[in-house]
Amino acid sequence: MSLSIRTANLETEREVLTEFLRQHLNPQADAKRFDWLYLRNPHGVARTWLACEAGSGMIVGASAVFPRRIVAAGKPVSGCVLGDFCIRPDFRSLGPALELQRRTLSGLQSAGFEFAYDLPSTSMLGVYKRIGITPQDSLVRMARPLRADRQIAKRVKSETVARGLSAAGNLLLELRDWKLKEAAGWTVELHNGKIGEEFSELANRVAEAGETFVHRSAEFLNWRYLEHPYRKFEILTARHDGQLRGYLVFDQIVDEATIADLFGLDEPELWQSLLARAVALNRERGAAIINAPALASHPRAAQLEALGFSPREAQPLVTIGAAPGTRLFIMDGDRES
Repeated sequence: MSLSIRTANLETEREVLTEFLRQHLNPQADAKRFDWLYLRNPHGVARTWLACEAGSGMIVGASAVFPRRIVAAGKPVSGCVLGDFCIRPDFRSLGPALELQRRTLSGLQSAGFEFAYDLPSTSMLGVYKRIGITPQDSLVRMARPLRADRQIAKRVKSETVARGLSAAGNLLLELRDWKLKEAAGWTVELHNGKIGEEFSELANRVAEAGETFVHRSAEFLNWRYLEHPYRKFEILTARHDGQLRGYLVFDQIVDEATIADLFGLDEPELWQSLLARAVALNRERGAAIINAPALASHPRAAQLEALGFSPREAQPLVTIGAAPGTRLFIMDGDRES
């Protein structure tokens, strides 16, 4: 089998690429997602490579990189996150995947990217290992149960008994949370409307403190969260003496809440206040659990554990290029979409 690998034209091949991704990657990969993710990213337009059958020109695989402006020790780094890698089922031998990924990685430098990261699936991790790239860290799902109903229903067949046990379990979980309270002097509230420049100013203050992270400007946050094509994110802000000091981004799907971002100045009372409100709010809305994926090596994971979140399964993190810093900050919202 002979393959040719080329860059995609995102304008002329938009419909073909969208349909390929919808069929072979994600049913939600529609035109609306494509325009949002590939074309409207304020950090830059995506770069995409296509693996095609040499004779027919049929697309058999696709991969993409999505620009991310990274701040490392106060200095800008041209970065990107890899994603949307997929191969047609009838071509899913290791050969085509290796060939496509090698071409993608070789294109990073010519595209001007100094640093790239990926959160690969198990199968994609095998491709990286064959290339000689191993994970440097992992994104750990930190979890805090809020209600016992779902777990008890799995184990107890009698609805009457399950209701009684659930009521007792829910009460115990609420009593456990009495220590997780908002600190005095902090104002935590749901943000309404567009994200303003005070969020950009906060990102600059965090950068000055030496953090390494995807720069969270107001423009980027509006695009990443408020304009997302199919997830409805909400934002909790925390202020002290009227100044924005940090924020928490979350969404809830059915009875599971996920914290996509927990960002701000390094102040313990800030994290406590934001998480206390997020836990209380999502419990009121019927969430059974609240997740907060965080990088294992970053202090945020330890802070979450100290506030009652427990580590669950982990997803490997792969980085390519010069490391931008020793305290790379990545959460669930730093994925490609």
